[in-house]
Amino acid sequence: MHINKHQRVRQALEENSFIFGEDTEAVWRAFQRIENQLRPKFTYSFSWSPEDLDEVVGNYLAIEKICLRRPG
Repeated sequence: MHINKHQRVRQALEENSFIFGEDTEAVWRAFQRIENQLRPKFTYSFSWSPEDLDEVVGNYLAIEKICLRRPG
């Protein structure tokens, strides 16, 4: 599934919850945390910390883990 805008990730995943099943909310929350709270720190300012980067990686790995256990 292709989602044209990052603002639609939550809506698209909730409308197609069969993709991630019970993990749907975890996926969109992790994505939202990266996209809305963490990415702007790296993109628009110098206020990020090593802990912020660790959190990005942790959220990414959580999403990846869910994706890898889903049948192709």
